[in-house]
Amino acid sequence: MPLLKRADGDSLTQRVVDGTYIFAPSRLDGIQYSPQWYPDAYDTRRKQNTLHTSITVGSNLVYFFQGSAVYYFADRDVPHGPTRIYLDNDTDGVEVLSNASTLLYQQLLWRATNLGPGDHQLVISHAGLNKQYIGLDYLLVESDHGFTPQLAGPAASIVPTEAIIVDDNDPRLEYSAGWDPVLASIPSQTLVTYFNNTMHRTNTPGASVTLRLNGTAVWYFTDLQPEHGKFNITVDDKWSFVLYGNTGQQMQQRMIWNVTDLPYGENKVVLTHYDEAGTWTTLDPFKYLPSGPSPPSPRNTVAVAQIVGIAVGGAALLVLLAILAFIVRGRQLFERKEIVL
Repeated sequence: MPLLKRADGDSLTQRVVDGTYIFAPSRLDGIQYSPQWYPDAYDTRRKQNTLHTSITVGSNLVYFFQGSAVYYFADRDVPHGPTRIYLDNDTDGVEVLSNASTLLYQQLLWRATNLGPGDHQLVISHAGLNKQYIGLDYLLVESDHGFTPQLAGPAASIVPTEAIIVDDNDPRLEYSAGWDPVLASIPSQTLVTYFNNTMHRTNTPGASVTLRLNGTAVWYFTDLQPEHGKFNITVDDKWSFVLYGNTGQQMQQRMIWNVTDLPYGENKVVLTHYDEAGTWTTLDPFKYLPSGPSPPSPRNTVAVAQIVGIAVGGAALLVLLAILAFIVRGRQLFERKEIVL
């Protein structure tokens, strides 16, 4: 397998992410499609003989990764319409055309290079007319520090792989009045990429949702939007954290709070809208780590969202999650390695 090697001696690895590399419980870093996407007919002229396609305006796919460059490959053909590609915090997107006078395979339609360190979010959306085709054959990602995101998406490396997902529509969640489901399965022209195509939200002060679990750690994932306000999280009616869901960005499926080393037995986490009416608090999934064989000493951790205040019924320990900073290195390369998924 070819390698690109930098002047400083570090290798740059290429990873091929085929359109068939779809999210599953055993494949947390897979591509997430809205329901309107489907596999096209078998064709040996495509990567791994496959193509995923959609003819529905507003249908999206999202892929979370780390890396320094990403490339998008698909067919070109007469009946194809435009896609709009959103990378990270770009809410305007870039229009990409894939129409041609004849059918062409494995065409490079778009690329982004010199990406900064940290997690990246790639959204490909149907921006044409209904019945026009868009597709994904495969993505090619380059990285010198691995591909798994740290805080974004279901594969976020900060969460142990054995953690259990509790999505926002899970019956184990107890919602008060004031919450509404939001469905990404309904096509729109907006940037919508919720986990499992669902999310819950509220703009009602005091509206809450409760998760009861037998586990020792919890992670809270949701979207980040400019119109989000403050929210409060309490753990076992003992520890309380007030944080902002507004970072000035528009990002999806982000881990913005967690707590670890909870006491063994049943624990309770309550998420509450803690701001003015009209500002939003949202829930995509929770994740929690089931209780192990022997109890640790209790410890709390909070991460990512901006802390506004902390109220604890006695003494409290709050530790901000340190997010690893990645050094942007030189881009002189000479050797290439390819991983095909």
